[in-house]
Amino acid sequence: MPDKLKRVFTVNVLEENDGKYKVVEKEYAVIVPSLKVQLEANKVRSQTFNRLLKDGVMLREELEKILKERNIWDDEKQAEFNLLKAEVLKGEFALSQGGIKLKEARDIAIQMRDYRDKMIALLSKRTDLDSQTCEGQADQERFNFLFANCLVYNDDSNTLYFKNGLAEYLENTDDPVAAKGASEFYYLISDSGPVDSTLPENVFLKDYDFIDDNLRLVDPTTKRLVNEAGHYIDEFGNLIKYKEDGSYYYVDINGNEVDIQTGTYVDTNKKPFLDDDGNPVVKDDEVKVEKKRTPRKRRAKKTETVDTDA
Repeated sequence: MPDKLKRVFTVNVLEENDGKYKVVEKEYAVIVPSLKVQLEANKVRSQTFNRLLKDGVMLREELEKILKERNIWDDEKQAEFNLLKAEVLKGEFALSQGGIKLKEARDIAIQMRDYRDKMIALLSKRTDLDSQTCEGQADQERFNFLFANCLVYNDDSNTLYFKNGLAEYLENTDDPVAAKGASEFYYLISDSGPVDSTLPENVFLKDYDFIDDNLRLVDPTTKRLVNEAGHYIDEFGNLIKYKEDGSYYYVDINGNEVDIQTGTYVDTNKKPFLDDDGNPVVKDDEVKVEKKRTPRKRRAKKTETVDTDA
């Protein structure tokens, strides 16, 4: 089957064999829905929409009014969104033209990523409410029907993963195969891939080895994880410094070693503070450690000799 009609993906699943369980990697696939399945999905959407409308669920047309009444989306937020979008487009143009220092281009690309994150944050509540409209829920039901009838085993495209269709899928949406498959199915029917990987800023950062395959910032030379400022970090974002043997320790922003568990500095060799005359200041409540005295050796007693001949 041509690639445009099918997307193959793998998932690690737990399998039993003679009473023993082990994790194995299996291949699954999503296929382009047939005309029959598409017509049935459209019918499901219409039925869902009519039922929700009858139940009084709001339409998208009504959503705009509600967004303004609840201050979720008003003219001020729209203006903020438009400004962020303009900055992103400005960055895209700069990257497409070149002619600037590579470090400057990296900073522009990273700033574009930050702008997009802010745009998503602004839209999140609006998107959540849209999914509750008649149209939003009906569209989702159509997608679910299509997916349930297009998720198959890679070695047998005629066998559905969810044999009972939509009802079975809705009862198992947290299934790892279903979770991964739903994303792959979206990419298939929209003729796209993971959106982030195709964004202009990420294409630039990848081309010049500033990010890894997971879109995380890395040092182009060492391929080790870094933050936006270029400082080495671990996978959780903690600042670190590498040793010559490849191991690392945790540091603060100034490069001083810290204990990640306690948040305290390591081996600081702290000295006492000094008074105006340069003498150490000792607090009254400080515990003074007395110098240990070396025990004096006891002198052996002189033994008197007794004259037995006397």
